[in-house]
Amino acid sequence: MIHLSRFLIGIRHTRTFRMQNVSGRIIDDIVKLYPKDFKKVAPSSLNNEIALGDTDNSIIAKVNIDDMIIDSKKMYDWEKKHYIEIDKLKIIRMTKECIPVITKNLCLDRDYSRIGMIFEFRIPEFAEIISGNFGKFIYDKFIQFNQNNESSEASLRFVYKLAVPGGMSAKGLKDYRNVIVMLTQSKGIDEDGVEKSCLFVSIDIQRIFDPSQKTIDVEEHFQFANDYLKTVILPEFKNKGVVINYD
Repeated sequence: MIHLSRFLIGIRHTRTFRMQNVSGRIIDDIVKLYPKDFKKVAPSSLNNEIALGDTDNSIIAKVNIDDMIIDSKKMYDWEKKHYIEIDKLKIIRMTKECIPVITKNLCLDRDYSRIGMIFEFRIPEFAEIISGNFGKFIYDKFIQFNQNNESSEASLRFVYKLAVPGGMSAKGLKDYRNVIVMLTQSKGIDEDGVEKSCLFVSIDIQRIFDPSQKTIDVEEHFQFANDYLKTVILPEFKNKGVVINYD
């Protein structure tokens, strides 16, 4: 069964160097909201970033001078011998409740310019992939480029824009959405607990705001991204022979 293996929400705000002075308050405020979820704190010199994680890093919250990110991964329970599925609604709720914390401590006003949601799926070997030749599968199904040699490895990234009410993707106009699709060959833990070759499919659906906003409606973007994934993206993969189970 192919299920969601990662769900990430990223919020972009105006760059602020106040982060270095208020990182402690941000940590305290987020931990107060989720004392059972965030047990570890890891500061970084990169962009003055702080990272809060749970005991197994299945959920990580990151805040830096540019972004706030809530990242969740599907984890394998070695004792119970099965995967623990991602709770998307919990990640959405966390993001909604952390935005006021960032707004208050970084003194943000109309400074939110982007929200992105990444849906990642781990696809194990299946009938159309012969002996793990993911490169040939990507080439045959997604690339229109004539060559006579056997392809053994491949990765693919493509980006396109969507208009939103009141804005278009054309240069000089306002709001738009980005859709970024990536296919890469990798390895992952299978349902039986064994590491195997697989194909990672990542779909990043973004909303860019121009002008920047005072806050961001996380649920509204999720509703659009979720519907677009189900009605547009996943049917395209199904046409290529990849059936992804997603609720």
